[in-house]
Amino acid sequence: MNTLYNVSLLAVTIIVIFQTVVIFYLARYIGEFMSKIESINGIKVGSLQEGQTVPNFRELDSQGRKVVSKDFFNKRSILLFVNTNCATCKEVIPEIDRIINTYKIQVLVINTDENHDDVIIRKNLGDRVSYMRSNKITQLYSITKVPYALIIEENEVKAAGELKNKGSLWNLLINENRLVS
Repeated sequence: MNTLYNVSLLAVTIIVIFQTVVIFYLARYIGEFMSKIESINGIKVGSLQEGQTVPNFRELDSQGRKVVSKDFFNKRSILLFVNTNCATCKEVIPEIDRIINTYKIQVLVINTDENHDDVIIRKNLGDRVSYMRSNKITQLYSITKVPYALIIEENEVKAAGELKNKGSLWNLLINENRLVS
């Protein structure tokens, strides 16, 4: 009985080790495959990265002002993606006015939620912030998590990242300023 138990334990251990090795090689193979896909022109996987040119769009903001991305992002700007039901987004939004005052930067906020009531978000945005709801732009920029911010100048991404708390946007701006200086 004891020998049968030891043989079974050894067999299970060998199977687990074998499966671990197979998973490791599959993960490595998938990583190499993804790198090859990303190297093909016109195929983009993931969000925009620093140095990339931003996609163009033309939309009306919530106040009826036309926002043309190539004109808007020609100046130093923040493109902030939020969602109505996101608690962290609701923390970040009140910081925008202070950021505009400190950095003399223009801000466009895109709400990825086109269905739920956005009164709380709109209430916390000042008149100097352009705001719109658009899943189309979210998809165009390959945004999968919110809140997500891009710092853009001359239609090029200078810094980008997911925001974990209200200080994250400040940190993104501070780090981007160090790179520029």
